[in-house]
Amino acid sequence: MKTKTIILSAIIFACCSVAFSQANEKKVKIKVSTAEEFVKAIGNDRVIELSADTFYLRDLVKLKDLPIDEGGSATLTPYVEYSGGRGIQITNVTGLEITGTTSGTKHSILSSRDYGDAILSIDGCKNIILKDFEANHVPKAEGHCTGGVIYIDGCENILMDNCTLIGSGSYGIDVGRSKNIMVKNTTIKECSTLLSELQQTSDLYFMNCTFTEIRCDGYLIIATDCHSVTYDNCTFSKNYSYNKPGDYEYDEGRQRLLYFYDDKTSANFSFKACNFSDNKILKFTNKDTVVTKTDNKFVNNDGLK
Repeated sequence: MKTKTIILSAIIFACCSVAFSQANEKKVKIKVSTAEEFVKAIGNDRVIELSADTFYLRDLVKLKDLPIDEGGSATLTPYVEYSGGRGIQITNVTGLEITGTTSGTKHSILSSRDYGDAILSIDGCKNIILKDFEANHVPKAEGHCTGGVIYIDGCENILMDNCTLIGSGSYGIDVGRSKNIMVKNTTIKECSTLLSELQQTSDLYFMNCTFTEIRCDGYLIIATDCHSVTYDNCTFSKNYSYNKPGDYEYDEGRQRLLYFYDDKTSANFSFKACNFSDNKILKFTNKDTVVTKTDNKFVNNDGLK
């Protein structure tokens, strides 16, 4: 049954990719070179090409001296808000593609100097493509960072392709209350707390991704009430828990690559043809009954298998 679910998910995502590609031929293409141009260009049914090397998104709020309400938020355009913690937040948009224009292998970079904000949040959106760019906090925080990199909430049909998400974001990608999310050919690295937190999400597919050098507080991935989550041909390497035996907050029960937190309904998690190497995390999961592992390779991991 689980094998059928994986195959069906792959077919659905392949069809979605074709549909996205065909729809893009009819979209307006807008090339932007500043953070302000980027924010103003966001809307329905368009392709935004990032033509500059770096876009400091959080600076846009500071430079325009926009009023911040009591909740720590500000409206930039009908489709874009700034919110403390969420950073620049794209809301209620359909059919948007954000793509980096590269010189050789260099990505355009979406960045923030505020370590308490996510780089980019996608909220209540449908049919979105994020492609060919890097997202990070600049300069890199030496200590703990409380802001993540990409936050997706209440969305449907999201494709992330060939992106690089770099800490010191606290997490690489946070997905909540969403469905039909595909992340492929993407690297997430150097996060300061965890790889991802997944909540109330279904049909989430990671393909040909690399997750590396992530410093986690016991668990690498947290999941709550999620269904049909697949990691296909992904690499997990050099990830480690900074919480060690003897530490004040050490809890052996949290030392898991995949940790189900306050979870009652999660089902159909699959790791297929993945490589696990040089990870220092005690065990794989705290809920073996919902996890399938097929044709994976484990090399030089501390206890992980």
